[in-house]
Amino acid sequence: MGVTSYKKRAKLAFLDKTNSVFWVAIGRTSAWPNESAPPSAAPGDPGMDEPICYVKPQTISLCKLVDTDEDVIHKGNKYKFIADVNAVTEDARFIYLFARFDPTVGQPYANFRQVAVYDGLTPVAGHENDLWLAPGNVDNPGQWEYLDNDVVTTMTSSRIQVIELVIEIR
Repeated sequence: MGVTSYKKRAKLAFLDKTNSVFWVAIGRTSAWPNESAPPSAAPGDPGMDEPICYVKPQTISLCKLVDTDEDVIHKGNKYKFIADVNAVTEDARFIYLFARFDPTVGQPYANFRQVAVYDGLTPVAGHENDLWLAPGNVDNPGQWEYLDNDVVTTMTSSRIQVIELVIEIR
């Protein structure tokens, strides 16, 4: 089987960023069968278990890998933000999302083990302009685009949890 070029991947990343309304979600309060070794997420998984809260990301940007002059370091890799108009010429095949979960503003919280990104979420009537949603205010979460299973992250009523994601488009 062949491969797609970085230019094609950058084009797909641009189209995804431009045509999507992303929501970042945290979930799964239940323990994994082996808490120290969560199962790997797979493309055919049904999505997030036991959602806790959905938030609109504060930052969404195309980006590319760099050796220096980075805007963000994520999991040891350096990334530079790229303007949409330069996506294909700069091979910006990654989408960066920054989301903030803040129980101090009334958002539901709990210890969680999953992070997901959804597109096409439908809020219940009256919540169309909300920047965060409790699961009861979500009519349909839409299609998940990214899912990460991890060890437990502990939250409290006063702990703000920042989620930074870099999603590679292949």
